[in-house]
Amino acid sequence: MRPQHPFTAKQKNAVKAALNKPHTTEEFKRIQAVHLRAERNMSAPDIARLLGLHVASVWKIHAAFRTRGAAIFNSRKHGGRHRQNLSPEHERAFLKPFHEAAKKGALVTAGDIARAYEKRVGKPAVGSTVCRLLRRHGWRKVTPRPAHPNASAARRGTFKKTSPRSCGATWTPFPKAAACG
Repeated sequence: MRPQHPFTAKQKNAVKAALNKPHTTEEFKRIQAVHLRAERNMSAPDIARLLGLHVASVWKIHAAFRTRGAAIFNSRKHGGRHRQNLSPEHERAFLKPFHEAAKKGALVTAGDIARAYEKRVGKPAVGSTVCRLLRRHGWRKVTPRPAHPNASAARRGTFKKTSPRSCGATWTPFPKAAACG
């Protein structure tokens, strides 16, 4: 077993000061992990068992405290759109012409939006990217039902032959509250 790094008086005071500040549960567990090691000289497995953390997490907390000090006790933001192609404002501006066309009754398909999106971004985009974009802005998928219960096969065939455009799945803008899951 390798030797433990001793804590300086300055580090112990920083841990005690952090205990008295308001914090989240995540912050409090980090503070306790360092406090139990500094004041009680507990081992990482014992601290992990006591706080409900993984042993490797306790080691990481101790190592981070040695290198960065009490700054590790402040909560870090998790998640985010780190690989976004367009900001939310640019996405809204991008969808505006499609929104206007849908308001006028035009069929707006995900394929049309995907082609325009790829042209705007300048690289190919996976279909799920466009679907998530539309879902993020409150659009929902509207697909015609396969057949009406009272429809006849003859009339359906006539309609298919005379319709100006094949009816596929389209996307229409709706407020988030009206969107279906």
